[in-house]
Amino acid sequence: MIKKIILIVLLIGAVYFVNAQGIVFEKLTFEECLKKAKAEDKLLFIDFYTEWCGPCKRVSREVFPKKDIGDFYNKHFVNLKIDAEKGEGPELAKKYKIDTYPTFLFINFKGEIIHKKIGVSKNNSHDDIAELGRIAIDPKRNQYGMNKRYESGDRSPEFIKIYLSNLKRQEDPKWKEVFDSYFKDTPKEEFINQTGLIFLLNYATFNSAAMDFVFDYKDEYEKVLNEMYNKIVYNFNTGALGILKDQKDHEKYNEAYQYLASKMGSGFEKFSDYVEYSLKITKEKKVNEGFMLAIQYAHKYGPEEKSIYKSIASWISYTENINDDVLKGAVELIDEAIEIDPKNEISYLDIKVALLYRLDMKKESQEILKKVLKNTPENKQNGLISAYVMRMFK
Repeated sequence: MIKKIILIVLLIGAVYFVNAQGIVFEKLTFEECLKKAKAEDKLLFIDFYTEWCGPCKRVSREVFPKKDIGDFYNKHFVNLKIDAEKGEGPELAKKYKIDTYPTFLFINFKGEIIHKKIGVSKNNSHDDIAELGRIAIDPKRNQYGMNKRYESGDRSPEFIKIYLSNLKRQEDPKWKEVFDSYFKDTPKEEFINQTGLIFLLNYATFNSAAMDFVFDYKDEYEKVLNEMYNKIVYNFNTGALGILKDQKDHEKYNEAYQYLASKMGSGFEKFSDYVEYSLKITKEKKVNEGFMLAIQYAHKYGPEEKSIYKSIASWISYTENINDDVLKGAVELIDEAIEIDPKNEISYLDIKVALLYRLDMKKESQEILKKVLKNTPENKQNGLISAYVMRMFK
């Protein structure tokens, strides 16, 4: 009996020791932690969480107890957990404009925000939190230091792009002011390239000067980017419409839709068709219905933009839970593409192999695969779509 008691005590001690290696969170009030931070010349790190927040629980369970994380955070910060829905939490969440969880806040003893991060990555939470701490104590990288740098007049493109990214990621509305100012003061020819276009679309809002520029300079962009211009513009604007749809902001969605219609002119019908099938698949999760619309889209616009055939058929080939009607429709699409664009027959057949394989037409699939392999260099065969799909659905 005594041995059992000793063993239990040792086990409890071992668990306590393991947990003690992680971040030590204070059992103090916010004001008491500010005083402690001042006395110890440290920043205050606050983990704003709620009881219903899954990612909050995961990071508390899997990351905060780690020894390396604890060593760093305990050395550099006074650490505090605040439930945003209890005690002093609601008032502090309101003060610091926090409505997404988890939110990690670093403040000085005066209560000023030094750095902030909303959310945590699902697959790399440990490195996320480790890097977050390093950024918070680095005046060149934390938000407080970058704000000072901007206020001192630094407008270098390298700095502005990092600064904007941080502001937007932290949902700081100041990013709009910074972006508008940078766009206004930058020679417009610097945006006439793929990097410039993507940069503008990352920050331009509908009916803004920057978004007007994207459409008004379409001819100049197409001279440099060809078909890539439409692909980039379609993808970004469809994503933006999807966000408005998620937010159920029907007024802003309709305003954006009308704005795009006015800017795209005769090309709007094609974009509208693209939005319809894309959002059906990605937002409404009506995958088979969406892909049937995508196949119709490819039949309609593929002859003038041949890459559409391949992009839609390959997407179908590796998407799960696709019914046979969609797979057969994609096969017909590939046959049409080969007839219109015979010089790229092998790349189309590669996709057809995958589609037939998924239709359980193994013999036909194997016969076409022989032709594909014969015409594909050995060092590139592992990159075939058919090889990927066959491994995925084997």
